[in-house]
Amino acid sequence: MLPFLFDWLDRHPSSYWLIVSGPTLLLLIWTAWPVRADRQPGTAPAENRAWGALVLLLFLLAWRWPWLLYAYQFSPDESQHVAGILTLADDPVFFRSVDGSTAGPLNFYLPLPLGLLLGRIDYFSVRLAGLLLVWGTLFFCHRAAVRLAGVTLARLGLLPAAFFFAATTDWEFLHYSTEHAPVFLFSLCLWSLAQVPSAKHPTGWLVAAGVAAGLSPWAKLQIGPLSAVLVAGGLWQIAATAAPGRTRWRQGLILSLSTLAPTVLAVILLAPFGLVATAYQRYVHQNLFYVGESQLDTGALQQLAQLAWASRWFPVFAAGPLLLAATAGLIALGRSRPVGRLYLGGAVLTAVAVLCVVLPGRPFQHYLMLLVIPVTLWGIMAARELREPLAGAGARLGLALGLLLLGAGPLLLLRLSHPVP
Repeated sequence: MLPFLFDWLDRHPSSYWLIVSGPTLLLLIWTAWPVRADRQPGTAPAENRAWGALVLLLFLLAWRWPWLLYAYQFSPDESQHVAGILTLADDPVFFRSVDGSTAGPLNFYLPLPLGLLLGRIDYFSVRLAGLLLVWGTLFFCHRAAVRLAGVTLARLGLLPAAFFFAATTDWEFLHYSTEHAPVFLFSLCLWSLAQVPSAKHPTGWLVAAGVAAGLSPWAKLQIGPLSAVLVAGGLWQIAATAAPGRTRWRQGLILSLSTLAPTVLAVILLAPFGLVATAYQRYVHQNLFYVGESQLDTGALQQLAQLAWASRWFPVFAAGPLLLAATAGLIALGRSRPVGRLYLGGAVLTAVAVLCVVLPGRPFQHYLMLLVIPVTLWGIMAARELREPLAGAGARLGLALGLLLLGAGPLLLLRLSHPVP
């Protein structure tokens, strides 16, 4: 069946563009729909979560389905994951049956249920699992941005990340990598923390945020500093906004203990098998050695920059949000007024994400996935800074159209310059 499908696609290349055109148009309509209702300050467009989730899923599948069916590895990491997941299906005790090296156990466990459900653990099942994690990452980032910046800017600001993940042709971003799971958990933590200020009963959101942050290093230890910054931001938010007295201390304690809970649970589960020391040596010590061995090799970082520039995908994605961030910062500086704390938060997350990428000193482009959500969030917060002073409907509409073109145009043109898969 697959040879026939690919042969037919090769002989009818226009069919691929017909398939992607519908979901792409649907995404653009979904993105632009709230602009009219949001032209005036103080208005709040309606939001349909299920519809947004469906649009994002169809958009990702429409662009990425041929890559799911490609029957060869895109990266040795992908084969390592498939082999590890196959092993866990027979012996589910990680560190006894599987050594993930710098990859944490969650990278192997999360695709396992889907593989068992499909009855196949192979490149298709792990790539589909990775694509579903990307879908969740985008959706939770969008939901967090709705809370922080409103429906219109959340949708417009998500466009660069959506097109980056959907339309990329770079194998470093197509294969199931060690970044899919931690980035998903980071986005989940971000969304949960964004719900806390407006929640009547924030305990559940605090637990969800802490558990997501605590789980993320068990997917990729490299994302630990980024998750720690999110938790620190949550604690600062509690100190600044929670009711004084016991409420403030209780909420801070809930978030802190929830963050520690996954590690405590991991130790409890590993102890009966005598694998606690083994886990430390094979995972924590191995990661520390991996980072210390490189000593921030500038040659490797230069090579990473060269590879990213040759690929074009990440620089074209990041250009739009970073341009917005720079513009908002310069305008605030010129007017001698401080930028908002959310803008500063996006800047801090981006800076820490850069540190997470460069710290191992390796020229692997898939590390750049750790930057996608922080850069996206910073761009959305910058757009919020730019829109706040705009009182006229025309000015706000012009900004929205500019964000639409800046978010979709460059990446779409880049993809159109590449051949059909």
